Amino acid sequence: MSRPILIALFTLFVSSLLPSYPCALVQYSFTALQVPGNPDGYPLPVLGYFDNTKGPLYYMSDRPFPGPLIRAKMGDTLQVDITNGLGETKITTHFHGIHQKNNVWMDGTYMITECGISGGQTFRYLFNVTQTGTYWYHSHAGPEYTEGLLGPMIIDYPDGEEDPVMVQFQYVLEHVLILQDWDHETSDQLGMLYAAPRGIFPGFQPQFPWTHRAILINGRGQFNCKYNNCMDGYTPSEKGRCAGIPQCLVERPPLIGPCNATAYPIDEYTCQPGKYIRIRIINSASNMPLQMWIDRHNMTIVARDGLEVAQRTVPFITIPVGQRLDVMVLCDQDPGYKYSMIYTVPAVFIPLSTNLDQLWSHTYLTYAANTSVVVPHIIPLYNYSAARDLGSLMYANDTNLEYTLPPAPAPNDAFVAEPADARVVINYGVVWDSRAGWPLEEWVLNFKRFMSPNKPYLQSVLLGQLDSIQQNVEQVRATGSGISTFNYTRETSTIELEYGKVYEFVIVSEDFYQQHPWHMHGHTLNFTAYGSLPLGANSSTDECQQTWQANGKVSELVPDYTLPQPIIARGDSFTVAEHGFVAFRFRADNPGPWLFHCHVDWHMSQGMTIIFNVGQKGNSYANLPPPPAWVPQCGVDSLWGPPPAPPPIQKGDTLLHDLKIAGATFFATLVVVGGALSCIVMRRRLRSSSGYSSIQ
Repeated sequence: MSRPILIALFTLFVSSLLPSYPCALVQYSFTALQVPGNPDGYPLPVLGYFDNTKGPLYYMSDRPFPGPLIRAKMGDTLQVDITNGLGETKITTHFHGIHQKNNVWMDGTYMITECGISGGQTFRYLFNVTQTGTYWYHSHAGPEYTEGLLGPMIIDYPDGEEDPVMVQFQYVLEHVLILQDWDHETSDQLGMLYAAPRGIFPGFQPQFPWTHRAILINGRGQFNCKYNNCMDGYTPSEKGRCAGIPQCLVERPPLIGPCNATAYPIDEYTCQPGKYIRIRIINSASNMPLQMWIDRHNMTIVARDGLEVAQRTVPFITIPVGQRLDVMVLCDQDPGYKYSMIYTVPAVFIPLSTNLDQLWSHTYLTYAANTSVVVPHIIPLYNYSAARDLGSLMYANDTNLEYTLPPAPAPNDAFVAEPADARVVINYGVVWDSRAGWPLEEWVLNFKRFMSPNKPYLQSVLLGQLDSIQQNVEQVRATGSGISTFNYTRETSTIELEYGKVYEFVIVSEDFYQQHPWHMHGHTLNFTAYGSLPLGANSSTDECQQTWQANGKVSELVPDYTLPQPIIARGDSFTVAEHGFVAFRFRADNPGPWLFHCHVDWHMSQGMTIIFNVGQKGNSYANLPPPPAWVPQCGVDSLWGPPPAPPPIQKGDTLLHDLKIAGATFFATLVVVGGALSCIVMRRRLRSSSGYSSIQ
């Protein structure tokens, strides 16, 4: 009997000796398709994940997105098969907020951890679930999720362990709201408009995809079917409340059917009198933080990014792109009515004066089946000055709300971030160049504009092919409006992190006009400081004319990184305010190349990304198991090609060789045994040293 088979039999025998716990293999199978849709009454092509188990007409739906809810329990093994039905467009699936502990192969990042799923192909994502809370999944190959290729994901507590939110509130209903900003052009068209070079034809000027046409809630929203040709003064600014470059997106009649502003009834979410409901809110927008409130009802925030927080009751929330907030709502109003749930863009992003059309949508919180709707106390105002004067919620800029949500009390948790071994400072900003042939803007982190490699970074490390990526560096010198000279590079930029060490990162915004939502793959971050840069000398009192000291000493802004510091918040998705900074720490104990990027999808496409490369040692990563055999090796000339012949066996390497040959069996066994072991541990809850379900 061959050694690989013996290895498989031995590991399966070991797994059979493990105690039986109520952990499960939870399976899903989706196909990604493009279909006609009219989520806000305006017909256009949309994307969606469709459940393959629904029969031959599984794609027939008047709500083609978001995709099906993925739900499992901590300790389960999730298997998600994704088939690409989009033809030539490659896709991936990233499980946003899921750590993929020691399993970077399943992170779903195009040309970082995988080749992407080609048209007609199916890829299997298989991983152990080591967290609880609210998450989401989406394609991470391009801007496909902005067109609907996304869905919600919930990880419950394991059997035998009580959800602390349920214990406290005893809620009887739960609703999941996945929010989006929505456009009426495809992402390919919007991406070209943004990234195309100036003057590509006479009179052409690139522009940022702003403003959006609607806000969607679970794939539905409202649009008034009003068109514009950009010739009637409809010129919102790209710089929000401060005067910027006038720009306009043409709104044209739809091609594939008439626009219908009343195509669907308003969605309703049930509320039982005198009871609590839990609402899991996910901002899956391409660009904007979104504001939400429920008329005559407060919301108590109980979790952020899957982690319970010290509870805070608020009249409204502003949720950044990528972030998740769980809120509790007490149904304590007159049950004879429906109450408006309003979703909008905060007024601070609206220019001082503009004839901006409706950019908000609503649903109803319904106590009973009736038709009586209470006129809401507050509706969105799209005049910034008026909103400010009225003290409207629309003006309230709670950008830093997330840093006032410390971790929930837990036994033996001091809520202290351990001292860091090193500090890394990342300054980011935008480069404009007014010359013909240049894009509207590029985004740089420490003077580097990220360029995606032409083959997966992870594969390049393991096959010793990293030199071809590292040598592909372009030196750039920008000149133009507001810039005398500016030197930067275009490259696949990385920050090398030593496995097991604790790092403090300080993210400093040199963008003085807009906040940015950031997302960290593979880790939960412990935030220790945030704030604004100091004003420059002789700075104006006009908020739109002020300057800041972007190159000030970081040591004067944040505490000593060599000392323990209080944790003010935890999460994987966060905001850095305009001319602001944020400091966080984490232990680099999850090996592999992990993306850190702005979650404004358009900014990411223009370079606002970097790889945190954890634990690389030559052509391997510390403690990273070998790849499952179904993960293809790929390159420019061998996409989805077969693996190369195994290397010659050297003396003493026989076992390693056998493990490589039995890759699929070995990886599957790791999942089975690891899942069983995790079930044992998770009966007492898989907690980090801080007492949380996330593995830090």
